[in-house]
This record gives sequence, structure tokens and C-alpha cells, in this order.
Amino acid sequence: MKTIEEIKNEMQEHSKQMELYAEFATPYKYDEVKAKIYYYHLREFNEIRKQYNIMLDELAAIKKQNKNNESFINSYGEHTERYITTTTYENAQKRLNKQILNFIS
Repeated sequence: MKTIEEIKNEMQEHSKQMELYAEFATPYKYDEVKAKIYYYHLREFNEIRKQYNIMLDELAAIKKQNKNNESFINSYGEHTERYITTTTYENAQKRLNKQILNFIS
């Protein structure tokens, strides 16, 4: 089975070929042979992208499953399944991070 990196590389190769032949698949500069090459690479790209998306979905499912198994430690040192941080605190942290990034850039 291919790795995600190998699939990305294949997608990039097909994408480059599609860029070369794309103009010949339009009515303005239509060339039947080059258009067939373009559509071949387009089909291959779409098939590879489907595999890539399936692999990413599986990876996300695994990460979600692993995240559900995590336990948090409260201030008393006890393990708990409950998420401790409040949404107000998280939103304040996001807002602060945005302000810092805006100040820096």
C-alpha cells in the first residue's frame, strides 16, 4: 500500500502534466492528441485524490479514536474523562494569539 507522501508525489506529477496540456483541451487551441493526454492525467489525478481522501479520513478516524481514549488529570492529580478547560478560556486564548500575531506582523 502506498504512503500518503507517495500519493502526494503522484498527484503533483499528474498536476504538472495537466498544466502542460490544459490549454490544448480548450476550444481555443484544441488538439485531439494532447487533449486525450490531458484527460488521461485528469482521470488518474482524480483516482489518486480519491485514495488520498480515503487515507486522510481513516487517519482522522484513528486520531479521533485515540483522542477519545485520553484521560485528563485534574488539579488533585486524579484521572478523569471530563474535559477540564472551559470554552471561555479557550476563546480568550485564541483572541490573545490573534492579537499577538497581528502585533508581530
